[in-house]
Amino acid sequence: MANLKKSYVQTECYLCGGPASDIHHMLHGSMRAKAEEHNLKVPLCRSCHMALHDKGLFDKELQQEAQRRFEETHTREQFIKEFGKSFL
Repeated sequence: MANLKKSYVQTECYLCGGPASDIHHMLHGSMRAKAEEHNLKVPLCRSCHMALHDKGLFDKELQQEAQRRFEETHTREQFIKEFGKSFL
């Protein structure tokens, strides 16, 4: 993952509150490009980021949060059309 850019506002890990060093796409795999397009990302520290990728910790919760964020300005039907399924 890329390091945080200086323009990125939040510099604390979304999960533990420690210093963030990575950006994590809340929806990944085949959905990553669309997650990028809709800014469905969170800053994470290296430890939390590795735990998420290695052990799947908090993956489901972040997918659900991504859908909630998307649905603040779109419908659930639009989310399903865009990402292929609902996480909620």
